Amino acid sequence: MSRPEVGELLAQREGGRTINDWFKERFGLTACNYREVAQALAGYAGRFNPDAPHPTHLWLDLDAFCKCFPGEDQAVARLVQLATTTPEAVKAAAKFEYSSFSAVLFDSNDLLLLRPLLQVGRRHLVTSFDGIFGKFVRGLPYLAMAAAEQAGLSGNALQAVRAPVGYIFEGYAAWLASERFRSSPVKVIKNYRIKAEHLPKDHTDPERDLLLILGEIGFCVEVKAKVPPRSLRATGDLHMVAELLEGLSRQAVTAADALTKGSCYTADGTHIPRLRKAYPTVLVFDHFPARFPLSDAFEAALEDHLQRSLFRDGPDIGPLQVFDIDSYEDWDKAYRLPEEANLLFDALKGRASAPWLRYESLTELRKQKDGIQPSWSSIMDKLCDESEALLCRTNK
Repeated sequence: MSRPEVGELLAQREGGRTINDWFKERFGLTACNYREVAQALAGYAGRFNPDAPHPTHLWLDLDAFCKCFPGEDQAVARLVQLATTTPEAVKAAAKFEYSSFSAVLFDSNDLLLLRPLLQVGRRHLVTSFDGIFGKFVRGLPYLAMAAAEQAGLSGNALQAVRAPVGYIFEGYAAWLASERFRSSPVKVIKNYRIKAEHLPKDHTDPERDLLLILGEIGFCVEVKAKVPPRSLRATGDLHMVAELLEGLSRQAVTAADALTKGSCYTADGTHIPRLRKAYPTVLVFDHFPARFPLSDAFEAALEDHLQRSLFRDGPDIGPLQVFDIDSYEDWDKAYRLPEEANLLFDALKGRASAPWLRYESLTELRKQKDGIQPSWSSIMDKLCDESEALLCRTNK
């Protein structure tokens, strides 16, 4: 979020609105301050060491924590409140006796999965490090909705809250691609367009998100901050996953169709040469749950929704594949980029074409194939080091 390019799409779509504007509106904090608070909370929650347990590490001293952010303490307290519940509320929400089955699924009645800080009197028990990290880092779209509800928004205004998260996420995905393939033969094309005759019936938006081209091979990546509703997280129903990705997948495969017919052009009107083969690709924000062999049910349901073959390797259209943010950020952990761009493209083609590999991490696939344990720093590693250094300087 500290890179100006990440916020370009948000500014284009919302009249010059910046990432800081959105964070201030939603959380009362700048993007930088929000990051500091989220990192500090995650660090606070991660203090507990089961090999050397100490009871004080289970408790968040909220007053002391808020004082670490002078001038922002009230906004920080409101933010923390979004992750806070009480023993009485937890008891009231537990409407049935838990079974071994419900224990492995998201249970919307378990408030501690939604609010991992348990307020006991004036003290706050940290019930889960993963819960804190998920709430304030990975759960930003959900948190934005919760903050809007806290502020009294409802109806269409509430539903519109997530749109800026999508623009920021798309901007981040495009920025990350540009950084990875800088000074390489890979062409990174953002916000390209397809000719109207290749649009699906009743669809009028010709814009597509991100295109990566190496030689005559392209990966057309459709990016959305898709997050599963609670009903889906409660059941793990892969048919509901297919429904969630239907529109996004249609955009990806129609882009692949058009690219192999030479019917696409860049945002400035430059024609994109016809590709010999295109691989439709979907990138979502939240963890993607499908894994082989259960992914068969998801794939069958998605093909049924779109009424076309999506996962068969054809001569000009490759199988559709899905990445979530974690597996997308793995690309330059698995391959040294841009030097190994050719190897990465080969791995992406192989991942798409094999059903048993299609939902696996590229890092794990490379370990299995080449026995290579990455020793280089990825862009994510560098960003994390930069963020940690900033947090340390800020809180000295």
